Amino acid sequence: MKPQDRPQTPARRPSDHRRTFAALARLTAAAIAVSTVAGGLPPGMAARVAVPALTVVALALWLIGAARGVTETRLLVGCLVIAGLCGAALGLLNPSGPGFVISYMAIAVIGLRLPRRIALPGSAVVAVAAALTEWRTSDHAVSAILNLGGRRVLSVRGVGVRRGEPRSPHAGGGAAGRRGRGPRRP
Repeated sequence: MKPQDRPQTPARRPSDHRRTFAALARLTAAAIAVSTVAGGLPPGMAARVAVPALTVVALALWLIGAARGVTETRLLVGCLVIAGLCGAALGLLNPSGPGFVISYMAIAVIGLRLPRRIALPGSAVVAVAAALTEWRTSDHAVSAILNLGGRRVLSVRGVGVRRGEPRSPHAGGGAAGRRGRGPRRP
C-alpha cells in the first residue's frame, strides 16, 4: 500500500488493548484500596497495621506485573506470585477483605502475561496458598478448597500461551519441529 493510499485515521492496534488493560488495572487497584479501608479493619493493633500494609504491597506488585513496559519474566513471576501470596495472607488476617480478589487477580495476570510452562507452576503456588487460606477461614473447608482450586487452575489453563508462541516444543510439525530427524512415517 502506497503512503497516499493509507487511511487518514489511525487503525486500532493491539497496543490499544494493552493501554485499556493498564487503565483498568489502576482503576481496579484503587477500588480494592478503597474497599479495604471502607470495609473496616479487623480487631487488634497488629492486624490493623498489617492489612493496609499488605494491601499496598500486593497492589503495587500486581500493578508492576500488569504494566506494559515490564517484560522481564523473572520480575513478572516474582511480582505476581508475591502479590498472590500477599492476597492469601490478607485472607488469613481479614477473611471478609479483598485477599481472595487480589490472589485471583494475580493468577489471572500470570496466565495472561507468562508462557504456560512458567504460568502453571507460578499460579499453582498462589492457588495452593489461597486454597489453604480458604480452608483455614471457611466453615465448609472441603468445598471451599475444591471450588477455589478448580476455578483457578481452569482460568490459567486456557490463557497461558502468548499469541504466536507454540504450545509445545515440538509444535509446528514437519522436520523443523522434530529437530531435523526427517519426515514422519505413517
